[in-house]
Amino acid sequence: MVKTISAGIIGCNMSEEFFRTTGVNKVESFFWKKIYLSGKSASIKSHPQAEIVERAESIINDVDIELVFVSANHLHFVKPVIESGKAVRVI
Repeated sequence: MVKTISAGIIGCNMSEEFFRTTGVNKVESFFWKKIYLSGKSASIKSHPQAEIVERAESIINDVDIELVFVSANHLHFVKPVIESGKAVRVI
């Protein structure tokens, strides 16, 4: 059975390929709840359910988000994410 995880993204400068590769995971799937944009990205168009936020703290402080993907350009957010009790994946 595939587990759905409520997730957020900090530093969304990834390509659509990132979303495709996470979508084929047979163990877990992701509900993209919030995305903090570090710049313009077309990749979020395929995820209209995701709320675009202006501050990373909106993701860090959201009690419903279990996992946060953090881009390598935003490593300074890793510690606050961990301190909030969430899992982190650096991409």
